[in-house]
Amino acid sequence: MVDWDQVERLRGKGWDWGRVAEDDRVQFAADPSAGDPGRQLRTLYYQRRSKAQRRGSAGKLTKGSGGAAADPTRLPGMLRIGMIGVPLFAIWAVCAFAFPSRIAVPLHVTWIYLALGLVIAAAVLIFALFRVTVPLDMGVLKTPIAIGCVLGLCFTGAAYLVGTVENCPTLATNAADSNEPQQWARYANPTWDSNGAPVFFFFGSIACPYCSASSWAMYVALKAFGTLNGWTLGSSNPNDVDPDTPEVELDTASEVSQYVALQAYEGNDPTQITTPTLPTCEMQSFVTTYDSGGSIPFVVLGGTYVHAGNSLIDPNLFVNSSTGVGYPPSYIMSQVNAQSGQQWNDIAGPAYTIEAILVKLNGGAGPSGVVNNPSVQAQLAQLH
Repeated sequence: MVDWDQVERLRGKGWDWGRVAEDDRVQFAADPSAGDPGRQLRTLYYQRRSKAQRRGSAGKLTKGSGGAAADPTRLPGMLRIGMIGVPLFAIWAVCAFAFPSRIAVPLHVTWIYLALGLVIAAAVLIFALFRVTVPLDMGVLKTPIAIGCVLGLCFTGAAYLVGTVENCPTLATNAADSNEPQQWARYANPTWDSNGAPVFFFFGSIACPYCSASSWAMYVALKAFGTLNGWTLGSSNPNDVDPDTPEVELDTASEVSQYVALQAYEGNDPTQITTPTLPTCEMQSFVTTYDSGGSIPFVVLGGTYVHAGNSLIDPNLFVNSSTGVGYPPSYIMSQVNAQSGQQWNDIAGPAYTIEAILVKLNGGAGPSGVVNNPSVQAQLAQLH
């Protein structure tokens, strides 16, 4: 006589049918001519359960799912989806968080969206579990979990392969030093250069008042290191905070210099903040890794010095307190040319920090007027 209570206990521990059938406590006598003992016991178990279900509340074993879930070997569709989705999104999200430039960027997703997918899959799973009122076969549950794990690894591997083909960089996620001058942070990344010169990467929008204010420090630094072409004067969105903040628009600018390679990408709609699509995986990798919140301006120098999450200069410093709107761009430019005035004093500090970082990235080399500037040397001494 089979001890069915013992069968239930052993199955609840995750034992497979063959192991259960061989346990003496179960008291199962297999028919040698009928094949595998585990399969015999399993068939007998379901036959017995099916008879019990027909004698009991037939058709009411699940809430709202008919009798499909009465057989523990058949999972309801929603339960299967949840059990596949949870490990799939869990593996993918963790890998995208740990290696955003190689996992998240190539497939144009971020770990935040993958984490949201995990939450949804978990909600589906919990909801489905509450609807099932019969014991489920532990062996059957292993299959969708295994499928989810395999799919998670496949998606992650595919993203990594695409990232490798597109030459996406592997970037450090933790700053080597976050106490650099003027709120810069330094990361232990491979050098990002172009034709031997460190890349000056700027990502922003001409409508953004924070980008507008910050553009003056970038303009001064770039002018000090070479010939800056294609820039224009403008103002930020008049309907945003700090309206009409004066700016140097860099969306069409280019730099001729042996010390720096400018790559500026700005949304050029003056009435609303927009950002352009970046053309390379390398650029997008930096944005995804260090600016997942989408704050602008975002600046990277040589792949190692990053300024994200705040403005280089407070735009309120460029707003006329008597009118409540920004000063004319020509007024700020006159102070920059003269290197004198209140707004110039606000620009000079952030500009000299950028110049000091570029000197450091060039191994101490640069235009003599920059290298010998005491203010630049003072900032250079503070860099790590």
